[in-house]
Amino acid sequence: MNNTISSAELIMYFNFEEENISLSLSPTQLKGIIKLLGIEIDSTGIKMFSDESLKSFLDKTINNWK
Repeated sequence: MNNTISSAELIMYFNFEEENISLSLSPTQLKGIIKLLGIEIDSTGIKMFSDESLKSFLDKTINNWK
């Protein structure tokens, strides 16, 4: 897939109610999130890291940052 993503929005919902926060992401922020989650999009669909893989990565890296 050779399409370029021009923008994205992250919406966080709280308590499954109407409370939410919506953030517009810059291209750099979006690239970081895509890389962190291991998102790959191709003609067969969308793949990303499993929760177990992501948790293991976070425990070894980001969760140790001060």
